[in-house]
Amino acid sequence: STFFMTATIASLTNMSFPTISAIKSNNVGELEQGRVQGALYSLSSLASALGPMMLRYVYHRTKDGGGFGKGTMFIFGAGLYLVAAVCAWFLPEEQANSNLKRNVKKRSSLVDFDPENIDYGAIDEED
Repeated sequence: STFFMTATIASLTNMSFPTISAIKSNNVGELEQGRVQGALYSLSSLASALGPMMLRYVYHRTKDGGGFGKGTMFIFGAGLYLVAAVCAWFLPEEQANSNLKRNVKKRSSLVDFDPENIDYGAIDEED
């Protein structure tokens, strides 16, 4: 039963990267998609390489009762999540969400709308 509980929790945590990827792709323009996806996958690869090494180092230092005991690895992991949450909290919304810029452009174009001067792309006919 421990295996199934662990597999359930692991499957939920594996949903984080696709979720973050979807949120970011919805928040950037069409021209920025490749750059954002490349940055996300680069950070994911870096975290996949550094994370196990850092946790192994913490485990090695605390396995004999150092630090906060055997649970120090989990406290360290929670600290990493806390740092990420604080960084995300302090991101300025006008720079972190390009949908705001897009919506402002849409709103301003609707304000300047003049129904008298609509160009439907018609071809001028010469007599």
